[in-house]
Amino acid sequence: MKKAYFVCIGNAGRSQMAQALYERRGGEARSAGSRPEHELHPQVVGAMKEIGIDVSDRRPKAITQEDVEWADVVVLMGCG
Repeated sequence: MKKAYFVCIGNAGRSQMAQALYERRGGEARSAGSRPEHELHPQVVGAMKEIGIDVSDRRPKAITQEDVEWADVVVLMGCG
């Protein structure tokens, strides 16, 4: 699988979920936000827990050039 970098605005929802799901399928992934929040949305943590994925220890982070260069593919998810 290609190394994927999922990017949304806050890195507190969509991109975190995409990263976790991609990793569950065996891929390498990272995620970030153009304006990162301080923590993941509680609804995201709960929804992922319902399907057996624990993201409670993850924290939003900003986009970095290093991560862009690391990735084979960058997936933009409604970035602002």
